[in-house]
Amino acid sequence: MPPLPALRTPLFVALERVARSAPNPIACIERAEALAREIEPDREYPDEWLVFRLLGERRDLRASSLEELATTTGHEVLHDLSPFVERLSTIARCEESDLISKGGVRADDLAARWKVSRKTLDRLRHEGLVARRAEAKASRHVLVLMPEVIAAFEAKQASRLTSAGAFTRFSEDDQRSLWSEFEAMRSQRPISITAAANILAEKHGRSVEGVRLFLKKLARSQNGAGIDEHGPMTARVRRVLLRASRSPLDLGRLSKRFDRTRPAVRRAITLAKAEALWRLRESGTLIGPHGTAFDRPDARDSLLNSPMVTTGLGAPGPTDLLDLVHGARRLPPPTGAEERARLIAYQFLRFDVARALDSIDRLHPKPPMVDRVETDLRWAARLKAEILRPHWRLMLQTIEGRVGRRAEEVRPADLQRLLDIAFTHASHTVDLFDPSKSGRIAGPIGLAVDKGVTDWIKRRPSVDASPRRASSLLTFGTIIRDWTLRVAPWQRWLEPDPRLRRAIEVANFPAEKAAFLAARFGWLGSPPHTLETLASARGLTAIRVAMLEHACLIAARDTIAQ
Repeated sequence: MPPLPALRTPLFVALERVARSAPNPIACIERAEALAREIEPDREYPDEWLVFRLLGERRDLRASSLEELATTTGHEVLHDLSPFVERLSTIARCEESDLISKGGVRADDLAARWKVSRKTLDRLRHEGLVARRAEAKASRHVLVLMPEVIAAFEAKQASRLTSAGAFTRFSEDDQRSLWSEFEAMRSQRPISITAAANILAEKHGRSVEGVRLFLKKLARSQNGAGIDEHGPMTARVRRVLLRASRSPLDLGRLSKRFDRTRPAVRRAITLAKAEALWRLRESGTLIGPHGTAFDRPDARDSLLNSPMVTTGLGAPGPTDLLDLVHGARRLPPPTGAEERARLIAYQFLRFDVARALDSIDRLHPKPPMVDRVETDLRWAARLKAEILRPHWRLMLQTIEGRVGRRAEEVRPADLQRLLDIAFTHASHTVDLFDPSKSGRIAGPIGLAVDKGVTDWIKRRPSVDASPRRASSLLTFGTIIRDWTLRVAPWQRWLEPDPRLRRAIEVANFPAEKAAFLAARFGWLGSPPHTLETLASARGLTAIRVAMLEHACLIAARDTIAQ
């Protein structure tokens, strides 16, 4: 079964959660199909109105993870309506035969009727041509479009469908002309097939990929020596490059391994980073409370410049279980003003990252924009760690209250599991907490942790029934993972290897390189810095600073190996 299409906007991610539990998903599907006929791409629509039109009723917006609804552009609505309907169709268990009996048309048949390719039809589905996902024979799934949807789209896009249906393949004259122009380009300077296809496609009004595939096929048939036949790197290759680049590995080795130029490898890595960020947004992780000040033009300056937000960040967590317990007992309670400022900044950074991702080009993302988003996510993780840090004392006290003994008297494996459960519930509470509408966060954290710990103990009565001992069961030596590196899901692929941080703390590591890495990743108490910020502070170009970062990471890696 092909994967379900992803939803791009937070609005539709939240709407799907609500619609999945609706008693009649077919009605919601029909409302979405009707809405597609009314939406204009260049207009903006209030989210509250869209919620009402799609759900058929007014809902408590906070119940659907939408705190303060703003507006969504018509282009975004049209893009997500068909994926939204497809995902709901799997809940409604739409049958192909049933939809066909009601006048529905299979996507392949509609493409043949309109004389367009399936790829063209798929592009049209992101512009208001809403399709249902239906179950066919042998567990297959097909896309079926209802007659009302087809009629409305034909009336709205008549001229476009006519021109698309009139599209023809390369004639023999076209082929000879394209090849001769390509040969003329090659005679003047070395040029790859992909680069030539970009130029020729724009000149002749053709698709880049169509021209590239034609040139590649003809080059092979004529045994074209010295022609670069590489096409765009696949998503799998880009993910491999991304993992390798975070090791870090030398760019020259990656270039040689994948037989690509260094600029091509850099572009692929940037695109892979952007794709990871888009998947993060589509997962709904960045959806949170929306403060009234978030949409102000000066929101970033006013919410992120406080010393409470820019200092005291980046301290690591203990990596020994007994150290964690002892440290938690010594933690002082947080101050209200500091906690509130950090909570607002954390929620704003998540919101701002989701907004910034909309402005990143889907095909050619710019490295500085991607770097800024990644840096903001690291900053958000640093803030969340400091929001959670003083509440370890509350988590420990809740566990001891439920178990009925000191933490040191609980079996280490059980204690570690209880602390993980407490941390997970506390972390989730921070994500949902709205500092502009609620009091202190200690109450919600305490309730969430108590529920999670109680539920786990009920399933593990041996924890509560284990014999009491006068001596401690817990001693030094139980290694745990630094909890500050798992406060947010994006840290799995955004944070450098923890060993690199330990490497820069050794006595023989160059102080200048250690200071650079600490400033880059926010290990000095201040927020992480973008490459542009570091370049400006050092009077260097962004490229030079990127090379400096790579050299520092290589030096830290070599220190680990010694």
